[in-house]
Amino acid sequence: MKQLTRLFHSFHSAVLKHARETFLAGLAALAVIALASSTLLTPARAAGGPHHEDEDGQPLAKEAEVLRLLSGYHGALANGGNLAAMASLWAEDSTLTLNNGAPYVGKDAVVGFFANGPYFSHNWVSLAPEWKTTVTVHGNTAEATTECVATDVSVTPNVIKGVIQVNATAVRHEGRWFFISMDNFSEPQI
Repeated sequence: MKQLTRLFHSFHSAVLKHARETFLAGLAALAVIALASSTLLTPARAAGGPHHEDEDGQPLAKEAEVLRLLSGYHGALANGGNLAAMASLWAEDSTLTLNNGAPYVGKDAVVGFFANGPYFSHNWVSLAPEWKTTVTVHGNTAEATTECVATDVSVTPNVIKGVIQVNATAVRHEGRWFFISMDNFSEPQI
């Protein structure tokens, strides 16, 4: 009986050891996938592509700051909008141009557009696929492009209301990034 008990325990120990090893291998694989898909390892960098050095020698930190600016933009648009959050993202002399139309000039005009726009009068969110977002930093200025998928989350299933290409220029002032200009182009409905 003692031998059977030992055999039973050793079997379970081997099974547990194998399960633990399998779990740890899977966890390591997920960590590699997460690292590869992070904003610090964009496809261009993974392939050895160029990124711009600036006088501070901190291009990745500044790219991350501009990505946070874009994230703040999408966050300010979500769930009926947040005007104060949106206003905090724009420089005083900023411009917003939609589909090559007449630009909204000045922070108040830009924020006024958003206050009266569809995001702020509906329960929409703006989804931005990471792989379609690029940031290029030149010292204290940066160009950013992304795609915004305007999605109505008040209905089930959610409905895509439009796809918007965003091209923005940001400027760093007193340690913070602000949009100085943005050109948005609506793409044909899906």
